[in-house]
Amino acid sequence: MLLPPLALSFYLSRRYLFWIILTMGALLAFVTLIDAVELYRRFSNANSDESSFVVILLLLLGLPQKIDLLMPFIILFGSILCFQNWSKTHELMVVRAFGQNIWQALLPVFITVILLGSFQNLVLNPIKSATLNAQHSIKENLFGSQSSSNLSIAASGVWLKDKGESGDIIIHGPNLNLSQYQINRPVIYQFDEKGAISWRIRAETMKLSENGWAISDAYQSDNLGQTTYLGDVRLNTDITPIDFARTTLAPETISIYALPQFITMLNNTGLPSNEHRVYFQQLLATPLKMLGLVMLAACFTLVGFSRMPRYKLIALGIASGFTIYFISDLIYLLGANARLPIWISGWGPAFTLILGTGYILARSEDR
Repeated sequence: MLLPPLALSFYLSRRYLFWIILTMGALLAFVTLIDAVELYRRFSNANSDESSFVVILLLLLGLPQKIDLLMPFIILFGSILCFQNWSKTHELMVVRAFGQNIWQALLPVFITVILLGSFQNLVLNPIKSATLNAQHSIKENLFGSQSSSNLSIAASGVWLKDKGESGDIIIHGPNLNLSQYQINRPVIYQFDEKGAISWRIRAETMKLSENGWAISDAYQSDNLGQTTYLGDVRLNTDITPIDFARTTLAPETISIYALPQFITMLNNTGLPSNEHRVYFQQLLATPLKMLGLVMLAACFTLVGFSRMPRYKLIALGIASGFTIYFISDLIYLLGANARLPIWISGWGPAFTLILGTGYILARSEDR
């Protein structure tokens, strides 16, 4: 396979990165402006006296997430603009003059975008997870909690926060039966108004019913270490069955390095993990998906569409970008709800995009 000269490859990569960075700056400026207006509106509605520094801090913390969400559009639009510029300046024609086909000419771009996808996963994703959690924490302090879930998980099992007659109740169990809303071998901690433990209950099972928690074979211990056998008892609860289907950590708030362990914890505790598993597979497929978007841009600008006016190319790029985003989101939802296999939901959009655009580019090369 005849490869382009090394100096030419670096030149094409630098030019391509220039257009990607330019597109990213334009899209980020537009989206950040909208986000800033929305934040100022929320501060106004909340009658908050917070300074502009807090708004700037929230906007800065949200930048990694915005880059992550906008990256497919950045790659598609940036590639379209770059390739159309190359066509007008005949730079691609010079590369083809070395006797290379379309695949060899675009190889520096393909390598660059795969490296960008890997950078997004390995570096940007952990930063995004950390800043997103910090942003959520600040917003909850300013505007109140946005999460109605009382359920969280850890390596030790399931933790639930509930309201008792005398104070808060914390429930811990190694696992649960999601279909029956039942926690196995639970430990229940009752806290008083000062936050001190009043008593604890160990039981065989506790099951959520219409009348509250049905606890079987319960033993209550006080702070003096005295244990009393209670048998089967009931506790009032504010928890509903939908709380069992929620976790406090959304997939995007977890680093790619921590996701496998978190998925294992979900499986061990009996909680649904499909959403996190599909998200993880789609993260792994990110470099391939970005490669497919570059090939789609090449189909627009280097094959057949190249004589289109720029505004039509941009309109076609926007339409195709939103179509791909909608289809990917739909496949993600189907996988998260167990309507599609995890591997198809995770890798299907990327492979479909590469195979479809690869076929178009291959056909154009044969003509």
